Amino acid sequence: MKSQRSVFALCLTLVFLGCATTGTFWWRATRANTVDAYRDFLQKYPDSRYTVEARHRIEELDWQAARSLNSVDAYERFVMNYPESPHRPKADSLIEELDWKQAQAGKGLDAYQGFVRKHPSSRYRSLAETRIEELEWQQATAENRIEAYQTFLTHHPESRFGDQARARIEELEYDRVRVTNTIETYEDFLVTHKDGGHSDAARSGLQKLRDQIRVVEAATREVLSAEARVEVTTVSQFPRKPQVLISAHLLEGHSPDENSPYVRGDYTTNEKLARLVRLRSARIIRSVASRANLPDASILTVKACHGVRQHINSWATPGTDVAMTLYRVAIPLDTLRANWSDNDLESIMKLWVVDEDITQQVRISTEFFRY
Repeated sequence: MKSQRSVFALCLTLVFLGCATTGTFWWRATRANTVDAYRDFLQKYPDSRYTVEARHRIEELDWQAARSLNSVDAYERFVMNYPESPHRPKADSLIEELDWKQAQAGKGLDAYQGFVRKHPSSRYRSLAETRIEELEWQQATAENRIEAYQTFLTHHPESRFGDQARARIEELEYDRVRVTNTIETYEDFLVTHKDGGHSDAARSGLQKLRDQIRVVEAATREVLSAEARVEVTTVSQFPRKPQVLISAHLLEGHSPDENSPYVRGDYTTNEKLARLVRLRSARIIRSVASRANLPDASILTVKACHGVRQHINSWATPGTDVAMTLYRVAIPLDTLRANWSDNDLESIMKLWVVDEDITQQVRISTEFFRY
């Protein structure tokens, strides 16, 4: 009986000492009142009756530290460590406030776009989007390119700058049309901007170009046989280097009784073919230069083509008619106008460099000139 009492007393003593030890460490932790002190306590006594309180005090101390630093990083670390904390709403609000201030201080497009991505439901979102719109408009006007304005309208289809963006697109597209100066580009422009601010000018430019082409075509036909097919287009770089392209089947209507002194050689030779094509190209160029009212900087290009019966590198069946570009020649108009007295056909025939010449690939037969 006495021994049982001794054992019981010993147990009570150990319990008392254990409680006293836990209480002592807890008292020491509260006296220090630091995160490290409470973490040391929890490491030693993870399941004591002070565990919940120790964790609460660590959270409070971390919150105070975050408030003291008052930075986005500090608040974000706190939220990451205590996602269920009662301080979470305040931390989120302070993060938003600080991010907004940083965006305003940065004043850059990236800063405002980053803010909206991070805080899509922010009370500052409307202000941020207004600044983004203004900055992207400034960026588009600085670039002043069609693609930049189109991108702006894609991002801000209802923008207050929308009418200005569309007007600038039309203006820049009209500038391109004037530089290209072809019937196709004028027609395409008028499809898109038929009632635009430049539509009347575009219609006027288109009509002028059509009239000009008719004059060039008439001047070309005047020196060719009635059977020759002619097509005139513009591939210009107006107003710097306007270029008129004349595509003509120059050998149609030809017969063996051609008596021009400019055409020399036997009818079965490439020399005869080359001289004939050069002669008719020279006639076209002289006729157009003297009759059509084109700018001096114009480039006249004659594409001499014909459907011939031939062999070319064995890819055509013997006796087959194949459409060919025999010559493609170009000459600046001011070269001709510099001194008209010297511009006889022979001199004109020597003025250009042949850009393309496949006559040497043609095997000519006597059937070649039978029409």
